[in-house]
Amino acid sequence: MEYFAALMTAMENTTDSESLAAVAYLISLIIEKVPEGILRAKFSMASKVFVTTASQQSKSGTSAFHRAVVRCLGVLLRAQEPAVWSSSSTQSVFRSLLMYTADSRPKVRKGAQEWVVKIMTHPLSDISQPPFHPGCSSLAKFCSQVLEESRGTSDSTPSLHILRLLRDLIGHLPIQSVKNLCENVLRLMTVGDTITTSVCMRALHGLFAASPKAATLSAELCGQLITSLYDYQPHVNDVQPCLAWLAVLQAAHIHLGQLDARLCTGHLQRVCAAAYQFLLSEKDLVRQGAAEFLVLLLRQCGSACVPVMASQLSTAPSGTATQAHRLFRCFEAGLQHRYHAAWDLTLQVLGVAFEVLGKDLHAVMSKGIRSLCDHYNTPNFPYKKQLQAAVSAAVTAMGPRIFLKAVPLNLEERELMTEFPRAWLLPVFKNAIKNTELDYFTSYFMPLALRLRATAAKLVAASKPLEATLYTTLQSQIWDLLPGFCTNATDLVTSFRAVARLLGTALKERDDLIPMICTSLRHIIDTANDSNDVKAEVGTFAKNFMPILFGLATRGLKENDAEKALTETHRQAVLDCIRSYSSVAPAKLVSTFGEQICQKLNQEDAARTKQALMDLAISLASHAPQPVIAGFFTVGVAHIQNALNSSMQKKAYQLLEVMCGAGGEAFVSSQLTTIQEQLQQAQSITSAAAKRPRLKCIRHITGKLTSSSGKQFISALLPEIILSTKEVNEKTRTLGYGALLQMAHAIQTVSGTSLEESTEEFLVLLAGGLAGSPHMTSATVNAIAKLVIQFRDHVQSSLLEKLLDLLPTLLMSRHREVVKSTLILVKVLIGVVDKNQLREHLQTLIVTLLGWSTESQNHFRLKAKIVFERLIRKFGYPDVARYVPAKHAKLITNIRKTTERAKRKKAEKRDAYLEGSGSKRKSKKDEDDSDDGLFSSDESDGEAMDIDYSKHQSGASTRRKAWIKEGGDEDPLDLLDPSSSRKVLATKPHQQRQQSTESAFEVRDGKLLIDDEDEGEASTPHKSGDDMAMDEGDTSPWSASKGTKRRRNRDDDDDDDMDDIKGVTGGGGIHRRMPKKGKESPGKTTGTEYKAKKAGGDIKKHGKHDPYAYMPLSFNMLNRRKSAKAKSSFKNAAASHGAPPQSGGRSSSSGGRGRGRGGSRGGGRGRGGGRGRGGGRGGVRR
Repeated sequence: MEYFAALMTAMENTTDSESLAAVAYLISLIIEKVPEGILRAKFSMASKVFVTTASQQSKSGTSAFHRAVVRCLGVLLRAQEPAVWSSSSTQSVFRSLLMYTADSRPKVRKGAQEWVVKIMTHPLSDISQPPFHPGCSSLAKFCSQVLEESRGTSDSTPSLHILRLLRDLIGHLPIQSVKNLCENVLRLMTVGDTITTSVCMRALHGLFAASPKAATLSAELCGQLITSLYDYQPHVNDVQPCLAWLAVLQAAHIHLGQLDARLCTGHLQRVCAAAYQFLLSEKDLVRQGAAEFLVLLLRQCGSACVPVMASQLSTAPSGTATQAHRLFRCFEAGLQHRYHAAWDLTLQVLGVAFEVLGKDLHAVMSKGIRSLCDHYNTPNFPYKKQLQAAVSAAVTAMGPRIFLKAVPLNLEERELMTEFPRAWLLPVFKNAIKNTELDYFTSYFMPLALRLRATAAKLVAASKPLEATLYTTLQSQIWDLLPGFCTNATDLVTSFRAVARLLGTALKERDDLIPMICTSLRHIIDTANDSNDVKAEVGTFAKNFMPILFGLATRGLKENDAEKALTETHRQAVLDCIRSYSSVAPAKLVSTFGEQICQKLNQEDAARTKQALMDLAISLASHAPQPVIAGFFTVGVAHIQNALNSSMQKKAYQLLEVMCGAGGEAFVSSQLTTIQEQLQQAQSITSAAAKRPRLKCIRHITGKLTSSSGKQFISALLPEIILSTKEVNEKTRTLGYGALLQMAHAIQTVSGTSLEESTEEFLVLLAGGLAGSPHMTSATVNAIAKLVIQFRDHVQSSLLEKLLDLLPTLLMSRHREVVKSTLILVKVLIGVVDKNQLREHLQTLIVTLLGWSTESQNHFRLKAKIVFERLIRKFGYPDVARYVPAKHAKLITNIRKTTERAKRKKAEKRDAYLEGSGSKRKSKKDEDDSDDGLFSSDESDGEAMDIDYSKHQSGASTRRKAWIKEGGDEDPLDLLDPSSSRKVLATKPHQQRQQSTESAFEVRDGKLLIDDEDEGEASTPHKSGDDMAMDEGDTSPWSASKGTKRRRNRDDDDDDDMDDIKGVTGGGGIHRRMPKKGKESPGKTTGTEYKAKKAGGDIKKHGKHDPYAYMPLSFNMLNRRKSAKAKSSFKNAAASHGAPPQSGGRSSSSGGRGRGRGGSRGGGRGRGGGRGRGGGRGGVRR
């Protein structure tokens, strides 16, 4: 408080600008810590000082001073009570702050806007909360005044600043103020300036996206705004305005649906029809944006509008077109051929329409469903997957009964059919049917499957195996639908009794249906667990299904019945079904079956029978009563100690695992000591097949340890757990690490100490494994690394110091597996240990890493390089290079160069992406605003108001160009027409090629020449910088002059190639001139095959001569006295490519590409081929 009073006094008595800025800055730092009571008491005096000083420094004051004043005024105004706001002096201070929101200095303006938002959204301290902030009227009046004044001038900068402010605050104003401001915003959009239109759209989007209450934006006003926005619908090929317009309408309709569903329903059809116009756009981004708009609109507004449309549909007279008819007619239009370029998107939208509207409005969808299915059989239809997804959504929403009324399967349309045009629906039904009537399967599909199977039998008897296979496949696909019908069936209580008898008979008679029926029963049981009525109904049939399932699981166990045994897949399906059915079966029935299993396990000696019985015990154990679990435990313990039968030992561990993790927890807790003893005794006789279930048991038992005996159990099994982390099987390794971490937590539970102390104690236990064999040492190091990284925040520095001292010894080991594990530990410690603590061991660590034997060094060269990269990243290149010996300096240099090269490439890719997209990197604050990119027109980082437009009022580069689209045969554009804004484009439209009035034919040498334009880049005019800036997805005004140098050079080369193509005679189509085999085409000059694709100049080709001459051509070679030396030089050069030199004559070397005639770069005018770049005679003829 004293500092605040002293600084305010200093501010009153200071006149120097720099001193004022310093004092104001200090006040801005402490004013938020001043109690609100003092700010309210001193408001009049403090605000007067700030406002007076600011007005005096309006021209000479610095930006820092005004930013500080803005902050101080904002804190003062935010602390005031509603009663103070009724004073004219308070409103005057607030207007002074509002003046800064349109300031030309970006930082001052941004700070003022932020504080105005904080003031208007800050909850008032008055007990009777007013509906709106008392400053709303002043804010609305100021914004309206600025917008009206800017509309009639050429300078739109102040209006842009105010629109930026309104984007955050218009949703907090009264409805009358909102209405007036929206009228001003809409008037500004008629100016036709693309920047202004974009910022206006953003302001309106801020209004709708804020979801204001009805006192701010009523349903009627929201509907009026939506209707007005259709006058500003952009052209379908104008990418950025289209996306912005769709985003505004999307937010508007979502908010309208929340306010008034009936009014939103009335607007839904029109906006969908408008969005479908954008699906006809030539731009992919526009089509994609329109499809996403329709999908989100249906999902967000569908739940509110569907009841309204369903009510209209039920009360409307027959033949009347309701809102539902008109809306779905719009979706059906997407299947027309004019939308063929966007069929993948229209099918996606249609699928969402089925999903949202299909359950209640299926009466209006029959025609659309038939049209959709007819498209599937269209030859070469490219979007069958999207069509199947749409059909699947329709079946899920409306159910198979209603769907098949519109589109019958027609599988029995004629007798002995061999073509089934709609059979493709059956696989689609398999994944789509759910939450439907089970009775429909028994009444329609099951009889159909039986009839098809009978037809297949007749065809087999008639020796028609191919036709029989078709019908067999169809009936099998129908049975595949049964699990879907049983998934959350809506009529299980009434229909299960009828279907149970049929399923039981099918289980007995048809082995091929066992997987489908078992899966269906499991789905029914999952549904039964959520409903007591269904559970009771399904449980009553357990006495019928359980014996059948047990008989299937044990079928074919005798030697003479081995051929009747089920396959492993079928047996597993039966066991899973038994496990599920035991959860709803009566406990007495489960006990009976459990006792029989235990009895037979003690009596049977056959291995196959005992394994099958053990599988049944595992299936029943999760829901068996306690006496049955005790019997299972006795049987399981006996087989755990049996090392001679690995299969039974594995199943015994699986049985124990199920008992530990399910209903047998109480029994296992009572027998915990016995289980610990059994696990310790069986440690040395565990087979490899039983390791995984044993580790699962150990994890369960370790989690239940509470007494001091638990430490002995952990110490006894810890070596086994450590070695399991080196197992070949990945799943076993994962279980080993899980058991290791479980033991670390159990140590804390048993000891009752802190996590830091228990972690140190457990690491000390682990360290004992370092004295074992190399394999044990390697596994121990891996375990230590895992614990350090897992408990990095709880490992004490003294323990880390011991690990660092141990590293040199481990790294100098002669065993590779130890070194490999130690390198992993080194990487972990580099990331965990404090920088200052690790620096003390840096020299020792580097010298040890580079002091291996030659064998180990070569083997772990790459891993050591990764370690050094991490060290350099942590300490920097100079600190690491200081301790590297001279003979290893190349390694560090290579790492530095590689890192720098990677950074450069990453920066180049980022710059290329930014230049290509025409957008700057967003600040962290702007990244949260996902809608900013849609409205960006001139400033791609979303800070449209942070650019000082006053410095560039006359500059053409800062204003986005706009084009007026007019057709040649259309009337001139009427700028008074409200829809004229669609003709004002932010993207340059494609120019239509003018039809030449001159003859397209040319007569030369008695031949009629027809100009055949290429379809590639040669016929496309090169774009200027402005054209590139206005391409699709490029909205930055600065991107036109970036990244064009390489493109320009490449274009020049293409122009050179085109010079040789021009003038070639020939026609088009079948009359075009074709290059002869073995000869170059007319457009391909000598040397073009050496042209590099990704760089300038020429490259070497394998098996071909080099594209340049080896010897410079000089007149000295014509000297007879030096001819022998010249011949030998040329002979060696030619012989190096396997081509014998041909002497004599005046010739030239075949060379690279260029603009000269004759030889290569040193060649001149000669008789040989190739295009060169220099002069001179002679050369080599290859």
